[in-house]
Amino acid sequence: MGRLVRLARAAIGRTPFHLVFFVTSRCNAKCRYCFYWDEISKRDKPEELSIEEVRRIASNLPNLGYVTITGGEPSLRDDVPAIIEAFYRRSQARIVSYHTNGLLGERVCADVSEALSRCPELCLDVCVSVDAMGKKHDRLKGVSGSFDRAIATLARLKQIRREEPRLGIFTVSVFCASNSSSDIIEVHRYLVRELGVSNGVALIRNSAKDEDEFGIEIDEYLRLCEELEAVRPERQSQTRYPLFSLREAIESFKYGLIARTARAQRQLVPCVAGRRSIVLAEDGSLFPCELLKSSYGNVREAGYDPMRLVASETGRRIRSRIENKECFCTWEILIALSTFYHLPSYPKVIAHWLSRWRRARQTAESRS
Repeated sequence: MGRLVRLARAAIGRTPFHLVFFVTSRCNAKCRYCFYWDEISKRDKPEELSIEEVRRIASNLPNLGYVTITGGEPSLRDDVPAIIEAFYRRSQARIVSYHTNGLLGERVCADVSEALSRCPELCLDVCVSVDAMGKKHDRLKGVSGSFDRAIATLARLKQIRREEPRLGIFTVSVFCASNSSSDIIEVHRYLVRELGVSNGVALIRNSAKDEDEFGIEIDEYLRLCEELEAVRPERQSQTRYPLFSLREAIESFKYGLIARTARAQRQLVPCVAGRRSIVLAEDGSLFPCELLKSSYGNVREAGYDPMRLVASETGRRIRSRIENKECFCTWEILIALSTFYHLPSYPKVIAHWLSRWRRARQTAESRS
């Protein structure tokens, strides 16, 4: 009950519920579709926030519900468990997701085991990027053998989950011009049926290393999402939180909303970027979202207090542009979070969920 109350308080509080933290711009992959490529490709890397600095930042965000650890490749840092613990103890975050390419499986699994040991009430989701089968995945990642290494990482994570049900294991495949729906469907069926892990699809962002990757069809994306919905593993344990019983419904609903947003080229649900969700870069720069490159400023120049930057005149001006719908994007996490906070969308979410449930039931009955 204490965990539920803490999450509910974070969800309805006035401070951000969700933090995305790019812990490093170092990376050991060369993904063709990478939207963070400008930062990753810089030869002169900025000084990363130290663990002491992270602890000060976490102390100034006392009511977080959900933290995403990403990069670059997070496993290239040697203090990820300490970073997670800082937000767990100082920000009261009880759900953390760790996004990785899975190339350094031993390091990832060590991070996971240590974080779960340090944080007894933590639910930790690990999301491994798996775009396609075998050599196709290797070409997209720009690293030979990356598919086999990612699958080996998933196997190690499954061993940990047998002993630790607080661990959730997920994968994501990026839909882009050189990764067709048939490629993703093939790897999706393998991941779900052979490995028993959840797999989702991410639409290529509005920037990428290779601009040719933007040649996609939204109708194909929507058909892909519907196909993926039809092949799903059993629900994982971290969804046991009652507050997040809506999570699965919204996750299913969001794909259609993303497709409609891409077609309309405008916000269809009021965006909560910069209010309920903020993004912290490895050098301390603070942003309202991953894709809007309008910085609130740097936490190092604001006493390590993100809320000082959010509440500043610059912060209010940036949020005003978002609230006036002067921008839009198809970032999956933000679309889902914005839907969560948009009560008028709930009837559509529930209707979508019931329709999906009826189809699943009819399919089950036809097979019996």
